[in-house]
Amino acid sequence: MRGRVRYVAPVVLMIAFSVQLLCGMSFVNANEEEGNIAEKNQFISVNTQLNEDGLWVYITGDDSAKEVTAVWSAYDNEGVLMNMVSNNVSIPENGLAQFKMEPAWSLDEYSSSLYIWDTENHTPFCNQINYEKGSHMEQTFFAYVYGYITGSNDRDSSLHIAVSTDGKNFEAINSGTGLLYGRNETSEGSKNLLTGIGFAGTALFRGEDGKFGMIAPQQKNSECYYVYFSNNLLDFDEGVLLKSGDADYEYYRGLYEDIMKEAADYATDNEPTLPQGSYAGSYLQITLNEYYTLYNRFNTSEEDEETLNYANPFIMQRADPYICYDEEEECYYFTSTYPAFHNVLGGYDRLIIRKSDTVEGLSDENGGLENERIIWQAPSGGNMSRHIWAPELHKINGRYYMFFAAGNESNVWHIRPYVLVCKEGCDPYLPESWRNADGSYEIHAAESRDSRYFKNMSLDMSYFEHNGKHYVIWADIIGQSALYMQEIDPDKPWVGISDKVIMLTTPEYGWEREGERVNEGASIIKHGGKIFCAFSASGTGPEYCIGGLYADEDSDLMDEKSWTKLGYPLLTSADVAGEYGPGHNCFFYDPNGNPIFVYHARPAECFENKCEWANASPLYDPCRHARIKKMHWSNDGFPILK
Repeated sequence: MRGRVRYVAPVVLMIAFSVQLLCGMSFVNANEEEGNIAEKNQFISVNTQLNEDGLWVYITGDDSAKEVTAVWSAYDNEGVLMNMVSNNVSIPENGLAQFKMEPAWSLDEYSSSLYIWDTENHTPFCNQINYEKGSHMEQTFFAYVYGYITGSNDRDSSLHIAVSTDGKNFEAINSGTGLLYGRNETSEGSKNLLTGIGFAGTALFRGEDGKFGMIAPQQKNSECYYVYFSNNLLDFDEGVLLKSGDADYEYYRGLYEDIMKEAADYATDNEPTLPQGSYAGSYLQITLNEYYTLYNRFNTSEEDEETLNYANPFIMQRADPYICYDEEEECYYFTSTYPAFHNVLGGYDRLIIRKSDTVEGLSDENGGLENERIIWQAPSGGNMSRHIWAPELHKINGRYYMFFAAGNESNVWHIRPYVLVCKEGCDPYLPESWRNADGSYEIHAAESRDSRYFKNMSLDMSYFEHNGKHYVIWADIIGQSALYMQEIDPDKPWVGISDKVIMLTTPEYGWEREGERVNEGASIIKHGGKIFCAFSASGTGPEYCIGGLYADEDSDLMDEKSWTKLGYPLLTSADVAGEYGPGHNCFFYDPNGNPIFVYHARPAECFENKCEWANASPLYDPCRHARIKKMHWSNDGFPILK
C-alpha cells in the first residue's frame, strides 16, 4: 500500500486539447497549367503533445503506406530560425506511427513549429503546428475514460474501460472485457463466480504524482474497499483491501463517495452515451500520451507485407490443435486431441498426425483429413487407456517426441503427461517411425525430482528451449489446476534435472474460475526481447479463454519473479463473432517469419444448443474445431489474438 495519495479533482470540461488535425487537403502542382491541375489528396490524422522531455507525435495513416519527414523548428521572438531536428518515419497502411522528437534547445526560451512532409514528393501532409515557448509546462487533456462494471459475478464485476474524445460518446476497449479483477488467492471457493471478490463500483482518480488510482467497494462486503494504483490503467499493482479501522480507510471511503457523486453530476449534465449494460462507474480525463497507451495495447501498427487468410474452421472436431514447422524438411505437422462423442468411451483414444508442404494442406478442405494417420492407438484397458489429450510434437536435438496426457481404466481422472519417442532420424508422420519391431512403443511418464508433482491429475505438458536450456510447462492439480515449470534433460525430455519447480500461474481472477478453477494448455512465443506464455483458463465451455504471462528474454526463467501475469484475458468469447470458448492454442512462425496462432473454439450453433451434440457435456462433444490465423503484435509489443 502506498499510503494516502492526495486526490486531484477532475475538471468537468476538457481544459485544453493537444493538436488533432484531420488532413484531407488538396495541393496544386505548380508545374501544371491552369485548368489541368493535378490534385493530391492525403487523409491522415496527426496528434501531438509537448512534454518536458520532448514532442510526442502520433500519425494515423490511410489505406496506403507512406514515408514522411517530420521537421521541428525553433524560433526566437523575431521569428528567426534558431535550431531544428527531424525524423524520417514510415506510416503503415491504416496503422499508427508514433515517435518522440527531442529538442536541441530550451523549450522555455523558444517557440517552435512542426512540419510534416511527404518524403518522396515533398508535399505537406497538414498545416504547420505551432507551440508557444513554455507550453510544455501546461497540463493538457485529450480524452475521457469511463471505468465501470457490468454485473455482480466475479467476471462482470471487474473494472471495464471505455474511452471518449468528446466526453459524450464512450466506446469500450478490449471488446468490453474487464481489465482489472478482484483477486482470490486461495484454491477454495465456488466455481460459479459468486465468491463476491469483485467490485461493486469503480471510482477512478489521479494522485498528485500523476499516477492513476481506483477505489472499489467489495461485492460481498460493501464496507470493505479495494484500492489499486497504476501507471497506465492497464497494469495495476496487487492492491489492498481496506477494512473498517485500517489506516486510511476513512480517507478512501470518503474519496470513493465524492468521486461517485461527481460522476453522477457529470452524467446528469452531459448525458453521455455509455456501453450497454455498464453501471456504477466514474469519469477521468487523460492526456494524449495516456490515450495512446491504452490504444497501443489493443491495436497494431504493423503493415502486412503478406496477407494470410485461412479458411476457418480450419480442421473440424480437433481440439487442442498443434502445428509445427520442420525447417530441415520444409514441411508442417499437425496433431490434436482426437474427439470423444457423448462419453469417455466414445473417443479420446489415439494419437493422430498430419503432414503437408503448406499450412493450407493440413486443412480438411485440402485433403488433410484423408491424409491423417494414427501413430499410436490407446489400449482398450489398463494404463494410458482413457482421456488421450493434448498431444504436442517437438523436435529436440534432432529427434521427435510426442508429448501427451492419458488416464487409466481404473481411474479415468488419474491423468498424467507421457512422452512417446520417435526413432532417431525417422519421419514422425510414418506410424512405423514410432513402433518397435516387436510392436511395442517407447513411452515414458513425466518425472520430477520433487515428489509433489505428477501425483494428482496433471496434463498439457509443453516444451520450449531458450538460451541452450530446455524447459517443460504443465498443469498440475494441487488444490486447483495451476501451471508449473521445470528444466529438463533434452536427451530424456520427460526427466526433470533439478529439484526446482516453479509455479507460473494459478487461477486468481474471475475469468480463470468460471465452471472450473483452471490454468492449463501453455504455449510459448518469443518477440521483441520477451518470452510470452499463453495459457487457457476456466471450464471447457464458452467460458474458456486465453490469458498470458511474459518474461524478459535475459532473465532467469526459473525465478518466479521474472514472470509477469496479465490481469485480464487476451481472448474470450466476446472477441470474435461466432466463436465460443477459444483456447488451448499454440504458436509457430512460418518460413516468412509470420507468427501464426492456432486454437480451438466452438461455433455459434453449438453454443446456442442447435447442433446434434448440444446436450452432451462440453468435454464430450466433438464441436471444438481448430482455427488458425496470423497473429499481430500491439504497438507496445504485446500479442493481439483477437
